[in-house]
Amino acid sequence: MDKVKASIDIGDNITKLIQQLAVQIGTTADKVFPWYVKQQIVFAYTSLAVFTIGLVILGVIFWKNYLKADFEYVDRNAVFAIISGALFLSALIFLVISFSTLLSQIINPEYYAMRELAGHLAELR
Repeated sequence: MDKVKASIDIGDNITKLIQQLAVQIGTTADKVFPWYVKQQIVFAYTSLAVFTIGLVILGVIFWKNYLKADFEYVDRNAVFAIISGALFLSALIFLVISFSTLLSQIINPEYYAMRELAGHLAELR
């Protein structure tokens, strides 16, 4: 029962926050929330693009150094291959972990817009 009241209180507070933001930028509240929704979609697509481009770049760096490396004598290319390979695997793991959140953000941006607004509300307190 208390959880329901808390979510209603947060909803009322978020509505007030949206209205305050709208007043500050000189528009109406019904125009502010769609901006937050659109921003969630833009953020998710941008993040996926940056992660993908980063993975491709790290993969190319790893592969070029791997082909040139002499692992028997551990030359400079071998060190770069090991470091870039570790970075590539770390980035790949991060992308796999983040992918479901980013996909959810694309599919249901309203939820993430509300979470962001709730975060702003918590900052104001």
